[in-house]
Amino acid sequence: MQSTQPEEHGIYLGTLDGAAPQRLISSGLSAAYVAPDRLLYVSEGAVMVAPFEWQREAHVGEPTAIVSSVAGSSNFSAAMSASQTGILAYTSSAATSELVWMDRAGARVGTVGGPAEYADFRLSPNGQQLAVAEVDGQSQHPDIRVLDLTRGSKLRLTSDE
Repeated sequence: MQSTQPEEHGIYLGTLDGAAPQRLISSGLSAAYVAPDRLLYVSEGAVMVAPFEWQREAHVGEPTAIVSSVAGSSNFSAAMSASQTGILAYTSSAATSELVWMDRAGARVGTVGGPAEYADFRLSPNGQQLAVAEVDGQSQHPDIRVLDLTRGSKLRLTSDE
């Protein structure tokens, strides 16, 4: 859960019966449950794994760091994914990439905005603008920018961590 108050950020366990959710751990990024009994989450940039017994009032055991640095996105998702067989995929930093237009056959038909470190993006409903979370080279934090796809201009909307 994210909040305007960082001390409330955390991984919570809730039920569909309307009971109040239970805070399991403090984390600013998403977590992943790996059946039958493991919880993966990020703490201070590291991927942690902890024994997790959801049947026993969501007991979280002693965590162990398994990756020292994992990237996150501007929508508070950890850049990791785990399979039920125990394989973990993750990225430790943003990478330079391009925003590319593709046709239905999979052929590249153009690019937008030039190479940069993009964390997330969303196309406007009318297809005229693209909001991107672009990693700032100095702060290493994503800032939101809006690309005008008609004019080719870019407007920076945020400049705060």
